[in-house]
Amino acid sequence: MRRVLLASLVLTACGPKGPVDHPVDPLKPVDRVVMEPIVIKAWKEGGVIKSEAYDAALLFDEAYLRYEEGGYEDALGIYERILEEFPDTVLAPASMFNMALCHEKMGLVAEAAGIYDTLVGLYPGSSAVPDAMFRRGYCLEGLEQWPEAIEQYEDILAMTDLSGPDTVEAMSRIGTILLDAGDVPEAEQALRAAVQYFVEQSQIERFVNTFYVARAQFHLAEIYRREFEAVTFTVDEAQIREALETKLIHMVEARDAYVQTIKLGNYHWAAASGYEVGQLFRTFHDQIMTAPLPPELSTDELVEMYYGMLKEKVEPLLESAVSVWEMTLLMAERVGVGGEWVDKTEQALSSTRALLAQSLVDEEPVTEELLGPGE
Repeated sequence: MRRVLLASLVLTACGPKGPVDHPVDPLKPVDRVVMEPIVIKAWKEGGVIKSEAYDAALLFDEAYLRYEEGGYEDALGIYERILEEFPDTVLAPASMFNMALCHEKMGLVAEAAGIYDTLVGLYPGSSAVPDAMFRRGYCLEGLEQWPEAIEQYEDILAMTDLSGPDTVEAMSRIGTILLDAGDVPEAEQALRAAVQYFVEQSQIERFVNTFYVARAQFHLAEIYRREFEAVTFTVDEAQIREALETKLIHMVEARDAYVQTIKLGNYHWAAASGYEVGQLFRTFHDQIMTAPLPPELSTDELVEMYYGMLKEKVEPLLESAVSVWEMTLLMAERVGVGGEWVDKTEQALSSTRALLAQSLVDEEPVTEELLGPGE
């Protein structure tokens, strides 16, 4: 969904040169063409008469160029001038939308949200309305006004002519907000609804971009990951067995949900999911290795033997993590994706490789030859 600067489209009518063979049919009604008003100003400067003529489209194009150059304050002033001097121009909704964008770029997010809301009220039939409603939702999210943001996305979902991609985005955003707010059951329901809607709607409508359905699926996986991480170990043998079983169930749920995200074909969320799948293995390893020691391990020798046996059992988890992260980085390199998740994957892979290398060093037997004479 493109919710960026709205540019004007200038259409120029070109007729044939020379005389017209077939003049206007007197029996055919003549369409009335309404021209945008033009402002002509004249003034005297140093004994010379100067003048300028402009209309809303000319100002709009100038503001657009200023915005593209990063002159948001200058662009804002021109958009305000359009609304003051040409209040009835067809470019009024686009000018107001771009005014709000300028405010966003200047860090005035609350003011931008107010302008988007005003646009929706003043120009309810404008094609800029859906984008304005979404951007107001983004602003409310940025301001952490969660109930207001959810209400905005619900208003979007109530629109009768909403496209499939926009529907998925609004549903996905509601689910993510609920998850961030800690309402896990409602979040899971909203995220599942977004994914299910995509599956059903994609049978009748082509989705060019799968970003938001992949986002919803990824956050479903995040719910299972959190449940997996929340299971802890005690020193009670029966509890340990139960915890291991529960932990494995949540781990498989999370892994499968991340894999489903990857299958949706959005490279950003595929990279994020690849990182998280590897992290599942690494977290499982770390939680087992840091679990409370059984009370019967009363001597250092027993503790050392315990950790040696434990490390041998769980080290394959590290190897699995490394394998997943290596494949994730290969995928990212192949498709040319980078960013936060690729950086995190590289860091996790490096630290885990170092841990495995240290484990090999620790296992090297100490011999007299290595120690040297007299040691």
